[in-house]
Amino acid sequence: MFWSTKKKQKDDDKERLIKELRAIFPSIRRPNNDDSLFEIKFVVDNKYSSLRIFIPPDFPLIRPGANS
Repeated sequence: MFWSTKKKQKDDDKERLIKELRAIFPSIRRPNNDDSLFEIKFVVDNKYSSLRIFIPPDFPLIRPGANS
């Protein structure tokens, strides 16, 4: 059947999008040492802040931060 093709396409898209994210933000951190959570540190009004991006298991079918 075609199930493996869909999964392969989803995995390829996920890898490509995460690679683009890491290229755009070279200082991005992976606190869990996997691709489920990314953290970007930045400065606002002389104070450090961080932006956390949670990647759902079904990404890119489900967007980060989307509620079911």
